Amino acid sequence: MTLKSKTVAFATVSIIFLVAQMIFLRQDTSSVISSVEGLANERLPQLEKAHDMKVAVIQVQQWLTDISATRGLDGLNDGFDVAAENADLFRKRSQELIQLDPVNASFYKELLPVFEEYYLAGQVMAEGYVAGGPATGNLMMADFDTAAEAIYGRIDELMAKHTANTQAALKAAIASGKNAQNSSMLFTALLAILMLLLISGLHFFVLKPIVRMHDLVEELGKGDGDLSKRLPENKKDEIGDLAISFNHFLAKTDNTVAGVMKSVVRLIPMANELESNNNHVQDRIMKQNEQSQKVHACMDTTRAAADSVASAVERISSASTQGYERVQHGVEIVVKSSHTMDQLASRVGSSEETIKRLRESGERIEGVIDVISNIAEQTNLLALNAAIEAARAGEAGRGFAVVADEVRSLAGKTHESTAEVQAMVESIRKETQEVIGIMQESAEEARASQALVEASRGSLDEINGAIMHIRSCSEEILEAISLQGENFTRVESNFELMDEYFRETLKSGQLTISFGDDLKSLSAKLQDLISTFKVTDSDWSTKEREKPRMGEDIELF
Repeated sequence: MTLKSKTVAFATVSIIFLVAQMIFLRQDTSSVISSVEGLANERLPQLEKAHDMKVAVIQVQQWLTDISATRGLDGLNDGFDVAAENADLFRKRSQELIQLDPVNASFYKELLPVFEEYYLAGQVMAEGYVAGGPATGNLMMADFDTAAEAIYGRIDELMAKHTANTQAALKAAIASGKNAQNSSMLFTALLAILMLLLISGLHFFVLKPIVRMHDLVEELGKGDGDLSKRLPENKKDEIGDLAISFNHFLAKTDNTVAGVMKSVVRLIPMANELESNNNHVQDRIMKQNEQSQKVHACMDTTRAAADSVASAVERISSASTQGYERVQHGVEIVVKSSHTMDQLASRVGSSEETIKRLRESGERIEGVIDVISNIAEQTNLLALNAAIEAARAGEAGRGFAVVADEVRSLAGKTHESTAEVQAMVESIRKETQEVIGIMQESAEEARASQALVEASRGSLDEINGAIMHIRSCSEEILEAISLQGENFTRVESNFELMDEYFRETLKSGQLTISFGDDLKSLSAKLQDLISTFKVTDSDWSTKEREKPRMGEDIELF
């Protein structure tokens, strides 16, 4: 699998994972919003209107009972009007609930006749007290109590239904919030694992092999010249191909330099022998001429090998250029990943705003509950006042006292119910605050992931620098080979000069001595040039032969 394929695979998996996370997070957030909107727009208005109906029933009983106690005297005769206003409020809220809650429309329609019967019984009772006093009104009290019991039973049933519906909606909203929290934590953990795997893969498959290659090239550049070292070739990607090509270059250079070393090392004893056997130069000049021609041919072969080395180095430079382009492509992918992380952070911020709106809805619910609690307390005070009035009425107000106690009991239950609902809303608020904290942590982790992506981009920039260093080393090698070619040209020139010397030596043996000195000096220079290299094949000898060299046994190495 190539390095490009690995990079594309890692990037594809990361993008797919991020898209999936955004989709699931959007679905969970939409579910939470839907639950809260249903609670705020449907359940709470229904509960408020049901409570208004209950308060209207209580107010009708309260004011009609006050008329029974005061008998409609001047200044105390507004009970019928206030009771009528509350009766109208009951009817209005009933019609509104029929529109808001069509599922229970039949229940609201059945409730209206019961209320009308209750209201009529209360009016008849109050008019009886006004017209005939307690003697007449007490006879009608039983009918009013029966009607009141019927309407309160239906009202309690109505409140129970709406309370249950509201609690169910609250539980659904809580469940949706927990699901969103769990999904966010899971995807965040998976994203962290994926980023860790990506960084590990870059380290083992890209950075580590490139560091090895960099170390080897750096050793060559420092002047150690150890051509026997090789890069590992176990990678099946572009880095492995580069290692193979570089090893081929080292092997060819190793063989070439080893051959040159052997030739140069053997030239030194040849020069020494030439100097020591100067008296026999005239007899062996022709053989030496033939030997020099062989050396010239060997130098031509060496020059061709050097040209091959130059070609290999040019291929390495070309491969380095391709590697640079591919790493640049990797940088572009990392930039795209950075943009994707920015979008993820933006999505998490939007989720935080949505949950903040959920918290604000909870605060509005608390305000409504406070209003209900205040109404319950007011009802309790009214019931207490009614009980006091009943006590003043004596035996005639006993029934009214019973009703007042019942009203106080209902007010107490209402207060307890609002306390429970307020506790539930407080629990929702706390859990919403926890969700906000978690979303903030998710945003921090997304920003941390973005920092890791930026770090990866920096690593790729370092890789680019290493590749450019390889290209620079390749250019230096080409320059060295070019210099070596110039030296070969000089050697060829010297060999041409040697030919002239050979021809002149036939006339003068003194020229042979000069040629030996020149050959010895040139060999020393060549040995100095290649002595910095370490090659694999270093099996050669520098000692002189004990026997004089004959024309047929002259050898270069």
